[in-house]
Amino acid sequence: MGSTGTRPPRGAEGTTALAESAAPSAPREVPLALELRGVAKRYAGIDVLAEASLAVHPGEIHALVGENGAGKSTLLRIAAGLTPPTDGSFDVPGDTVSVLGLGASFDGTLTGCENALTALVVNGVSRRAAAAELPRVREFAELED
Repeated sequence: MGSTGTRPPRGAEGTTALAESAAPSAPREVPLALELRGVAKRYAGIDVLAEASLAVHPGEIHALVGENGAGKSTLLRIAAGLTPPTDGSFDVPGDTVSVLGLGASFDGTLTGCENALTALVVNGVSRRAAAAELPRVREFAELED
């Protein structure tokens, strides 16, 4: 440092070499695993979810937190395709969505397949549709009999 207590600028733009090397690289194009755009839900004339947007890339972990009644479960049900949004849109590439554990607990006395079947039925899927869906759920979740 000079006698004035300031450091002379370095580099063409007045940045230090360290700052230049720490600059973030250009974002790469990675397909989204889930995208919600302006999602809203209304029940009996009451807005329970308004303008929710979210983009999730493969491998990312997100936490959804909020007070009781804030719309967390509603948002997850929309993302899982269990209930349609009143407004907005969502995109889940592929045709299988993991909904296991959405408001359901696992029973240790049941097999993985039995727990998956129970979770589907508890979330409003008919028994016939759940049974038809079970092979895809088994493959997706790598469940044994």
